[in-house]
Amino acid sequence: MGNAINVFAVDPAADGLALRHQQTVSSFGPGMAHGPEAAAGELVLGPDGHDVYVSNRLTGDAVDHVARFRVAPACDGKALRLDFVNQEPCGGVSPRMMSVTPDGARLLIANVKGPVGLWVLNRDPANGNMWAAPDWNMTMDAFGGEDAAPQFVQQVR
Repeated sequence: MGNAINVFAVDPAADGLALRHQQTVSSFGPGMAHGPEAAAGELVLGPDGHDVYVSNRLTGDAVDHVARFRVAPACDGKALRLDFVNQEPCGGVSPRMMSVTPDGARLLIANVKGPVGLWVLNRDPANGNMWAAPDWNMTMDAFGGEDAAPQFVQQVR
């Protein structure tokens, strides 16, 4: 698996699908320490297309994290790129799946291990910033323990 995020551009003039590699970045951001087994778990694009959220797992830490990257658009002949912004804890270990609520106001995270099965980060739809939403979280016990940990999380309207 690894913890690399690869950014590609699609060549619309090509006959068929042609991808051009633009960038490779660590899912942990620059200079952040992590264990050799650490890997990215899920990648989610914010509803406005300006932010990318990546879950990092298998870090060996007490809790894993979600990293936020800002999408820097292609301009002046430069390729689109991802710029690391920050990371927030996800309340548990091995985040399996994430989704952004339809209104863009929350990032829902399903953890497979650790004390919290469902962790929610508030998300500012205007700028993509994220921060903990402790009143929305559910402990692993609410799911029947780690043997019944949530595998999927998404708000349904």
